[in-house]
Amino acid sequence: MKTKLILDINKTQYAQLNSVVTGRIGDKVSNGADVYLIDGGSPYNLTGSKVFFECTKPDSTAIRDDNGVKMIDATKGHFEYTFPVETFCAPGKSKRAFFSIEKDTTTRATTQDFELVSLRNALDGNILSSHYISDFEKISEEADKVKDLLDDTSKEIKEEIKNLSDRFEQAIEEGGVTPEVIIARKDSNGVVKENLKQRIDDDFIEHSGKIGDLEKSRELKNKLFKKSVFKKLPFRFPDYNKIVSTEDVTYIYPQAFTIDWDNKEIFVLYSPIGGASTKRWVVIFDLETESYKSCFSAGNAGGEGIVVKSESNGRFLYVKTQGSSLGKFSINTLPENLSTHSPIETFDVGMHWQFSYRNGTWLIEQTGAALGNYTRRRVFSLFDDSFNRMGLLDIQPIHGGFFESSYVDYVPKRQSISLGDGYIAQANGGYYGKGEPVKPYSYQGIKLLDSSGVLIEEGLVSPDKMINKLEDEGFYCNRVELEGIHVSPFGDIYTLMIHQTYNTTQADQSGVIIFKEMSKDENTIDFSGIGRTYKGFSQINLETGVYPRSGDGNMYDPLTGSLFDSLDKILDFMTHTDSKSFSFYSSSVSVKDISGNVIPNGIYVTINNANNSTFFLTYFNLKGSKNYQIYGNGGSRTQIELFTGYSAKKLNLVNGATAFDEPRTPKIIIKSDGTRELTGLVNNVPKDGTVGFATMATNDAPIKNLVFTTALSASTAGGYATVSVLTSGRVVVNFISNSSTTVSLDGIRWITTD
Repeated sequence: MKTKLILDINKTQYAQLNSVVTGRIGDKVSNGADVYLIDGGSPYNLTGSKVFFECTKPDSTAIRDDNGVKMIDATKGHFEYTFPVETFCAPGKSKRAFFSIEKDTTTRATTQDFELVSLRNALDGNILSSHYISDFEKISEEADKVKDLLDDTSKEIKEEIKNLSDRFEQAIEEGGVTPEVIIARKDSNGVVKENLKQRIDDDFIEHSGKIGDLEKSRELKNKLFKKSVFKKLPFRFPDYNKIVSTEDVTYIYPQAFTIDWDNKEIFVLYSPIGGASTKRWVVIFDLETESYKSCFSAGNAGGEGIVVKSESNGRFLYVKTQGSSLGKFSINTLPENLSTHSPIETFDVGMHWQFSYRNGTWLIEQTGAALGNYTRRRVFSLFDDSFNRMGLLDIQPIHGGFFESSYVDYVPKRQSISLGDGYIAQANGGYYGKGEPVKPYSYQGIKLLDSSGVLIEEGLVSPDKMINKLEDEGFYCNRVELEGIHVSPFGDIYTLMIHQTYNTTQADQSGVIIFKEMSKDENTIDFSGIGRTYKGFSQINLETGVYPRSGDGNMYDPLTGSLFDSLDKILDFMTHTDSKSFSFYSSSVSVKDISGNVIPNGIYVTINNANNSTFFLTYFNLKGSKNYQIYGNGGSRTQIELFTGYSAKKLNLVNGATAFDEPRTPKIIIKSDGTRELTGLVNNVPKDGTVGFATMATNDAPIKNLVFTTALSASTAGGYATVSVLTSGRVVVNFISNSSTTVSLDGIRWITTD
């Protein structure tokens, strides 16, 4: 029986109140829903639209599927949906479940959420749960078909060669008739030919077809490594030296490009390096002849994005102007050569550097830090044609690069971004100079992401080998760096590569290549033999559940391979990767706390990242839980214990004083009303009345010197001590009534305000 769902596109409405989709782990195709989509009470027309089921399961793995949709009445928003078996793999209530509607790759709507529950089965409780994206499953099926075709073709050719060899040997043994005649009159299918020529002609036609089929099937393999040289441009265009001299800069450098296919023009955006000038220069080349047309200055900031688009009232260019604003420039007529062009309008869209536009959607990199104070350049906002914000996109640093991080060299740097039809294309590859050490930061190539920022596929090559390959093709090459990406209106992907420094003698004629990516052209260069992988990881997977152990039982940094044997190292990793959470079990791995002590067995430890410098730590065991706040930077972090309504931190013991034991470690309790309280036992306290045994921050000290009477741990017949807490933050023993050196701090209490 199917569950009836009435779901509203207008999410402020709540048409779906009672129905809950329930399935048991292991169920096949028995779980379905009869779905009606409405918009504020009226049927939602689905004509021409694709419907997807999207779900985040209890274990945070994802589903996106359109295979189970059976349209009943599109005009009335009515369809049936059969949930894939992957939906019911993890027990519990899904974190989110809804349907999305997509049309022409530019329109997307979603329904309100509905409840979806997975019940345990009677035997194994749950089955292996994983992501399920139907589009990716289709790609996988196509890849399997290609592999089968290659295998079958190879097998057929081998069998035919063996058949020919056997018949040749048979002809030799029979004698009388030459082997050539025997072979000529009978082919691999047993058909007798009239003469050798007919046999050769027929075989040629047959095998040419097989080879053609084989080549077509191989087009799917390594396609991201196939590049053809589309255009060759000079680094130093004719007015280059004049600009460098006039603006008094060291050089100007190409950092983005686009192509106006209607007007057959290439636009390259140059940025100044060295000197005080901040002018950005737009350089125009003829698309067909590659000849230089003109250049003009537009904007004073950024440099990793440029858009040219036709609108109802003319042709316009968009580049970053200043601050976080995007400028709109009229180019119905190209500005005067070497002039400074002013925007007709600016839009404060929170821009950092990179942006792209396609079919009514702007994708704009956001300035500032997503978490804490480190700018990782991972957050993008989506805007419509009127620059109304439509949504947010988070591209994990593992795909975009670890900016402002100690891991910057471990991941290929994102240089440019471009919207395609239903996907996002990235140009990756930081600067690499010939002969320098090779690091993943400089791996060159493209990445394709889906509309949620999840990697679809990538093709990256070693920069030193790329230089060798380009030199073999006749290019002078002393460096490589991908500096732009462009998806044409027809769906072809182009990238801009700099292969010379600005001061080479050849830079007046060459230095810039525009590649056509995934090319099938005759002049295609195949870079697949120099492809490279790098040490990546899934932040979502590592943030879910216990951090995985290696074969030796230890936890390791996924990028450097260094041992995670202390909280300080784990927090450094979280800080420099923007990791939101981290968990481990102390009985399985040995980890030292902030004080350098090994965390006892039997404790489940969770760490949550508040802002890359403040973390909240929880210890769980059979006795309950303890909460801590850790703040500061690597090597100088402080940990304080948190309680309901108050917090506590260790008292700083000095001059030989020590904690009596771990359960009674001396602490200062900090309450929100300004009260401070000491607790715990101190051993080996100095007795001379002048040397302090502990210190605290002055903002925790009393507003005047105070003296307290406290008990001795080894007291007999009423042994006691007098303890002074000074405004300087020092804690001093003034008097001890017997020979004991252990003093209790319990009961020492004061307030820090009048």
